[in-house]
Amino acid sequence: MDKLCFSFLITLFIFSPLAKTQESEFGQRFFATWDRAMAYTLEVAEAMPDSLYGYQPTEEVFSFREHLLHLEANMYSLGGRFVTGEPIEVTPGPSDLPKAETIQRITAAMGYVDSLLRTLSDEELQEVAVGFWAPEPQSKAQIILLIRDHMTHHRAQMVLYLRMVGITPPRFRGW
Repeated sequence: MDKLCFSFLITLFIFSPLAKTQESEFGQRFFATWDRAMAYTLEVAEAMPDSLYGYQPTEEVFSFREHLLHLEANMYSLGGRFVTGEPIEVTPGPSDLPKAETIQRITAAMGYVDSLLRTLSDEELQEVAVGFWAPEPQSKAQIILLIRDHMTHHRAQMVLYLRMVGITPPRFRGW
């Protein structure tokens, strides 16, 4: 199966009403925003041509591709270690990973976080995330919010990269 087609099918499943299993009170407030954040992140990822996925404005910052691969690792790491208690090791993608494979990886990572949230009860989401390095205890729900905020942070940089190479980014999907 074509990799781009596979990515599309994964994305379709993630955003399908059939993928929603349990909606906690937290989830009822969170899902609509999360769904838009995932979709917008994928639109931004699609907007950059494969030939510019290695673009980075200076040596000190991530390339466009590295932003996505960093998000992938972060989603699995925070979700696995602090939400499920089962750390997940992610093998970093090569610096020349093609666009389609990079998008496939970030789509799968977003699907992983999405499935965590959709299966946890409000009681589970309020449990303390053991071992998290914040100055005060954080709930699993707060870790999920951190993952979304982290995605927003890196996506904003990717939007800037698009503008720096002369590409108008996709319209924001905030509401």
